[in-house]
Amino acid sequence: MSLFKDRKLPVERLRRKADVEALGFKTTKGLAAFEGLMGQERAVKSLNFGLSVPSKGYNIFIVGEPGSGRTSYALEELKQRAKDMPAPDDWVYVYNFDESGIPMAVNLPAGKGKELAKDAENAIEDLKVTLAKAFDNNEFEDNKAQLVKVFQEEVNALMEELRKWAESKNFLIKRTPQGFVNLPMIMAPPLKETPEEGAEAPAEERSEEPVLREMQQEEFEALSQEQQDELQKGSEEVSQKTLETLRTIREREKDLKEKIKELESEICRTAIAPILADLRAKYAAKGKLAEWLDDLTEDVIANFNLFLAAARDEAAEVDFSRYEVNSFVSNDPTNGAPVIREMNPNYYNLVGKVEYESRQGNLYTDFRRITPGAMHRANGGFLLLEADELLRQFMSWDALKRVLRCNELSIENLGEQLGYVPVSSLRPEAIPIDMKVVIVGTPYLYYLLNIYDPEFQNLFIMVRLFEGHCFLPLLFFAPLFFAAPACSFFGPYFSSIFLLSL
Repeated sequence: MSLFKDRKLPVERLRRKADVEALGFKTTKGLAAFEGLMGQERAVKSLNFGLSVPSKGYNIFIVGEPGSGRTSYALEELKQRAKDMPAPDDWVYVYNFDESGIPMAVNLPAGKGKELAKDAENAIEDLKVTLAKAFDNNEFEDNKAQLVKVFQEEVNALMEELRKWAESKNFLIKRTPQGFVNLPMIMAPPLKETPEEGAEAPAEERSEEPVLREMQQEEFEALSQEQQDELQKGSEEVSQKTLETLRTIREREKDLKEKIKELESEICRTAIAPILADLRAKYAAKGKLAEWLDDLTEDVIANFNLFLAAARDEAAEVDFSRYEVNSFVSNDPTNGAPVIREMNPNYYNLVGKVEYESRQGNLYTDFRRITPGAMHRANGGFLLLEADELLRQFMSWDALKRVLRCNELSIENLGEQLGYVPVSSLRPEAIPIDMKVVIVGTPYLYYLLNIYDPEFQNLFIMVRLFEGHCFLPLLFFAPLFFAAPACSFFGPYFSSIFLLSL
């Protein structure tokens, strides 16, 4: 036989025939939708292992070409894992009564952050009404009047004692607009009154019997030098006694103010105790939350007049913002851990920021204008980023590494870091961060980071490779698995023979 005849193929062998019975189904209606990543078994196992390691530093850099399914599969896998994880705590920022420039970060169980913010707002309104009623009570005015009466009696007794003592020294204490002065007394005939112009002189002269009266200037000058020195010495003694008495009166006045303040504090504390006790009981206050509620209580007592002014005059402009709560990060307790995919990972979107409000050309801010970043929202869960977008943004890569290295996140505006002149601004307390970061990128970016960034290997040591090709037999079976969900959505179902003919 010739070689041509030996290699000749019959017509029926020019086409591969598949065994329909070997497929195991008659129509696509019997096929389940394919779950997973076609042809990436190695990558799937590696990714699952990396996500299951809770240790620090086991963040994942998924290497693969675009179109390999790396991002969509990673996002879906993270969502599936997050459902079985507990929801992380909420975080709120509150006013720091000790350091107003450093707002306090307080963590609460998931879902409680927004509740606390709403309850704090309602508590402010309740405090206005409660304090107004407490101080409109006659009992407070009666107790205050009693304290003032006792103080006045003590002052009168001290002044009467001083007056009698000065008289025993032949001095008279007189009160003038400039203060107290002491005048020497003399036993002498009374001074003659000068008749007014046009008035007639009295017909009878007054008695010339000596009386104790003030010494006149000419009478003092008529004394000998020794007598003048003696009077001067006595005057200094009376002045010293007067100063001691006045000092005692000021101390009694200070004690009166303290007693009135204690009375007001007692009334305030009694009035606001039920409202704040409800907050403590509802949120099982402890740690920083209990400390903040204690400071809030003392601040309300010290500034109760603001609440009275707001209650008595609705038009009064009173700032109660320091008693509010900034619900910074809020999580749903029923949705598990958060999965955040940041499409635009610039610095502020990752780290958060302190916003400012312009008022007549000046910038103002407070703890209520602190906004979270993607890393705050992903705390306790997963953060998915794309390497090319991340590395394209200024300072984003450095900020991410700093958080992964230190496990805490401080909000700092870029202007403060790069400005040559220090600017006074808020410095919120750092929040501890516990999250797993997943970055997807090309092999080129991975090797660049691996070579030029010495920290990269310590932070992203779980590298998983997604191939851009599939094993040849999969190309034959892949349409079968992907046809099932398409048919169920768009309708009609296809038979196995029809699919094989494709």
